[in-house]
Amino acid sequence: MNRQLWTAATWEFYKPAFVGQKLTAWLRVLDKYWKRNKPYVLTESWCEDEKGVRLTDGDARVEVAPGP
Repeated sequence: MNRQLWTAATWEFYKPAFVGQKLTAWLRVLDKYWKRNKPYVLTESWCEDEKGVRLTDGDARVEVAPGP
């Protein structure tokens, strides 16, 4: 298993989600790179309701280190 260190993240919330509402969460890897001999992954993510309306947007930069 890999360890992850979230080095940066931003979120925007457009609409509320309600109890019992069906949601779909998406995550896309935008880039993978090395910096200071450490691997990083840049992602974007969002959440949609059952009609396809976006409720949130977010992005993150994550340092990925090999696990034991």
